[in-house]
Amino acid sequence: MEGGDISCIRSNTDWNMKELDEPIIRTFKMRGEECPSAEHEDLKDFLMYDTVQIEYSYLWNPNLENWTCYKANYDMEWMIPKAPTQEVIPDKHPEEVRTNKVLL
Repeated sequence: MEGGDISCIRSNTDWNMKELDEPIIRTFKMRGEECPSAEHEDLKDFLMYDTVQIEYSYLWNPNLENWTCYKANYDMEWMIPKAPTQEVIPDKHPEEVRTNKVLL
């Protein structure tokens, strides 16, 4: 990941919240931060990485050529991370379904 850590994989705004014509992948590097991609020892290490700030984690499987999405869970009462849940990635963005337009 040349751009480093990603804030949002499909943002309609830039870091100044200016509306954009086309969605972008918004990286922390775009706002001047040095956030190189993190390397993890295994799946557990990846999924438990910064469970307070990260809402979703995405893994690309080059053998199957698909993404897997995991939603982070954090117990705010006990202030501890909980096991993430695997989420289904829809084929279409909700806005594509609503407007019947393809978003790129």
